[in-house]
Amino acid sequence: GLEKFAVVGTHTGASLALQIALQAEPGRVTHAILSGIPLMRPETREQLHNSWAPETPPQEDGSHFAEVWARYAAQGGARPAFTTMLTTSLFSVWERYNWAYNAAFRYDPRPDLPKLTCPTLFLTSDTDLLLRADERALTLVPDSRLTVVEGSEHPLPWFVPERFAREIVSFVES
Repeated sequence: GLEKFAVVGTHTGASLALQIALQAEPGRVTHAILSGIPLMRPETREQLHNSWAPETPPQEDGSHFAEVWARYAAQGGARPAFTTMLTTSLFSVWERYNWAYNAAFRYDPRPDLPKLTCPTLFLTSDTDLLLRADERALTLVPDSRLTVVEGSEHPLPWFVPERFAREIVSFVES
């Protein structure tokens, strides 16, 4: 296996990467790269938990497709191909799609962020809905920095994968 490794995650994946970094044996995780950590006020977390991914039964007229499409498209800037991928992925697990969202909204990373002991990069797009959360998280993690990619859609690995990879390699090798 890998003796030492870096963790990388975007949105829910950032929460998972944070937990891997904290639960790994000391010294194994060399760097954490987090994009869109869901650091929110409790009332925002509760509001999203209650509204973002409601249980919605399929409708005979197919209107549930349009509702999901509109929800993703409203995030702004996403290309139709990307919105199509998100929407069709969601429908492949329709009966359970909200489980992951609701679990993500229940998790509060605030008490865990200060426990990170490895260098941490918050790497995000200027269009990411969680950009402000990454900026707030920066103040909680001792050895951390923020890189904001200007003019890119979110998520970075989908829209600017080379730049995303270049930023990670540069951070890990510095």
